[in-house]
Amino acid sequence: MTAIVLVLFAFAPGSVAIDHVEIAELNHVICQFDGSEQGVFWVWWRWQTVDGLADYYVADWRRLADAPRPTGGAQEFWDAKAKLRRRVESRVSIETWCFYDRESEDRKRLPESRRKKLTGPTIQIGDRTVGDGHRCYVIAELGINHNGDRSVLRRLISAAAYAGAQAIKFQKRTVDVVYSAEELAKPRESPFGATNGDLKRRLELGHAEYAFIDLTCRELGIAWFASSWDLDSVDFIDRFNPPCHKIASASITDLELIRRVCETDKPLIMSTGMCTLEELDRATDLVKSQGNPLALLHCVSTYPARDQDLNLRMIDTLRQYDCPVGYSGHERGIATTVSAVDKWGACIVERHLTLDRSMFGSDQAASLEPEGFRRMVRDIGAVKSAQGDGVKRVLDAEIPIQRKLRRVAV
Repeated sequence: MTAIVLVLFAFAPGSVAIDHVEIAELNHVICQFDGSEQGVFWVWWRWQTVDGLADYYVADWRRLADAPRPTGGAQEFWDAKAKLRRRVESRVSIETWCFYDRESEDRKRLPESRRKKLTGPTIQIGDRTVGDGHRCYVIAELGINHNGDRSVLRRLISAAAYAGAQAIKFQKRTVDVVYSAEELAKPRESPFGATNGDLKRRLELGHAEYAFIDLTCRELGIAWFASSWDLDSVDFIDRFNPPCHKIASASITDLELIRRVCETDKPLIMSTGMCTLEELDRATDLVKSQGNPLALLHCVSTYPARDQDLNLRMIDTLRQYDCPVGYSGHERGIATTVSAVDKWGACIVERHLTLDRSMFGSDQAASLEPEGFRRMVRDIGAVKSAQGDGVKRVLDAEIPIQRKLRRVAV
């Protein structure tokens, strides 16, 4: 414990450059962290301080990119920070500290409707229980924001892990199956060529890239899965044994595809953009007939989506399907996403992540940059923790103030 304290306070910002000593110190914390109750509490409650000191080195990516990199430099430092956060989270689940997530005699006095909201339907995604009354499951949608560049991909995965996302999502297509020859031949200027086919093929990741993704995510302790757009892609992704599969909004009417995904016997997360309730009925009926656990995400399929089009009340409407309900957002900013959790009870949040919104790509403008994504995760955790259970009580911390300020005792 003493060693941890000494190492963590060694991060005072006294140097502009990142050197191998700082990287080694942070890795030392990760490797030596013993997970004892005292150690976990100290690291967790000091995290904001430690994070603030460490952020001295990641506030300006350009400066970091130019810093000395004896063993990987900025990327290794960011990876080490991500590993530390994942290590802490793996030892102590924040949901065990949140008052709203504890079974108590007080909670049993709540109205039945409120109790149901706290203990609604759940599904299991890997080692995470997802649903009302549990920690919000945050997904970083990397999609095609990597632009087919493995170095960008690596930095995006690290950024997602560091921000505190529970999972990363990709998109997988067999280009010649999903798109017609005519569509691929259409003129479309991009950094990768003059046709739509040049763009689509460059953005598609192959087996080597997904093996790299799988290894990197395992190293950083973060889950990953994908939305598959055709039957061959379902089989391709399932070989990596993801904890679940995603059905994209565009595929909600493709019952053959949904049936193939169900055959994997994995949970399904289904986005509900650009569909009618009748189309959603058919898709959910099929999934339930196959017995797969299902979660739905309210979604508006415009990029970026306007605030006035978000219709967050649909999160409540989707509860009629008796499954966990979340939100997949494409808007700018984080306020409406946090509201989806705080006001409407979304138990899953999916947002696109990019290194820089000015990068080439159709999804970049609807994405959050790493610092914005980190703040969103922080704020979601804060509002979930603050919600409580709706039972009025006098807190122990209020009693000294009560004695000091109250004039009349009952």
